[in-house]
Amino acid sequence: MQTEIDEAIRMGLVGCLLQFHIKLKLTTEVIFLAVHILDQYLSVNLVAGKEFPLVGLTALVLAGKYEEDSGIPVGDYVNVAEGVYSKKQILDMEKLILRKLGWTLAIPTTYHFLVRFIKAAEADKEMENTIIYFAKSGLMQ
Repeated sequence: MQTEIDEAIRMGLVGCLLQFHIKLKLTTEVIFLAVHILDQYLSVNLVAGKEFPLVGLTALVLAGKYEEDSGIPVGDYVNVAEGVYSKKQILDMEKLILRKLGWTLAIPTTYHFLVRFIKAAEADKEMENTIIYFAKSGLMQ
């Protein structure tokens, strides 16, 4: 459905979101939910290429609000994105995404299944880190 966004552009954005995720010290659940929100929004709404990074950043904000107990302020996201988007732009996009998705954000992501697998397999820390690394790498695909 997207005319201005292809696999390479999406991969680049998800790579940026992973970097923001690390800088903001967000939980692993956040990045998996953010990519889900991004993909769900792209499946129901045509997005202009110049608007795509804003959609991705806002998906990260929404996922952070949903998954994080600390509630990182939107201003921190603005700062990590080097002020490319204003707080108002992010909040406006947040409303649009929530409206288009019918306020449905919660789903079991790959990460939830991996946590269960790691526990069932009684994996050591090295195996757990390897599994999470490959799962995060897979987000870009």
